[in-house]
Amino acid sequence: MGTLVFIQLDTPPTSHGFANPHLLVEGEWISGHINDANVRIMDIRSKDEYTQSHIENAVWLEFESLRVAVNGVRGMVAPKYVIESFLGDLGLTSGVTVVIYDKGDSLDAARVFWTLEYYGHEDVRILNGGWSKWVADGNPVTEEIPTFEKTIYNTTLRPELLATAEYILQNLENPDVIVLDVRTSEEFNGIDVRAKRGGHIPGSVNVEWTKTLNPDRTFKPSDELVRMYREVGVTGDKEVVTSCQTGHRASHGYFTMRLLGYTTRMYDGSWEEWGNRDDLPKE
Repeated sequence: MGTLVFIQLDTPPTSHGFANPHLLVEGEWISGHINDANVRIMDIRSKDEYTQSHIENAVWLEFESLRVAVNGVRGMVAPKYVIESFLGDLGLTSGVTVVIYDKGDSLDAARVFWTLEYYGHEDVRILNGGWSKWVADGNPVTEEIPTFEKTIYNTTLRPELLATAEYILQNLENPDVIVLDVRTSEEFNGIDVRAKRGGHIPGSVNVEWTKTLNPDRTFKPSDELVRMYREVGVTGDKEVVTSCQTGHRASHGYFTMRLLGYTTRMYDGSWEEWGNRDDLPKE
């Protein structure tokens, strides 16, 4: 397995107990680094929401532009040249710390987080509670849109962060690999069918992604998450492959595993691929 390397800025101690607490920043951290040249804040809400108001020095990224259909499978990660173009347009370099925020539940932010890590960006973080908590806490906002000089951004692919259908098939009987399905229980059990077939990958376990969040949409503490996942057999001594319908919610699961320090990869095709292929087993 590859080892992710991070450029550590002064991450303050937290009470959350995460193995990788630097991946999840609070509003106070943003306030302290809002003008740092080596920090880029990324707003991935709608363009209208961003234009109305956003965090100072935040740039806007069109979230859906990072996803494409591949061989009929929707929601797959965009190719290298697309990612490089978007990141270069935002003036990013590989040494910049990227902090992403969405409306609040970190669902969209986690998809961008995984995409940037998959393409080799070394220091990517998420604002805990996103825009909603930033505003609720009374932090300042602005309408001023910052500009940064464009760069040539070169990606370095990290294939060990991506699971394919073939990889999962090869590891169905591997006790050291577990598939964590973060869809609803209705989807998992084949009641809510969103593909040709309903159900789930054989041997996979189900914990819906929303169960990781507090009512204010911030992440629950580490001990609560570890206990919840342990109940279904997801533990730190296994590689956790996260899956959902289109790799969107699975990215949230991936980010949660990264917070806990677990070895993880994300199945980008997820049930959109698996559920539409008759040659793959299902339960």
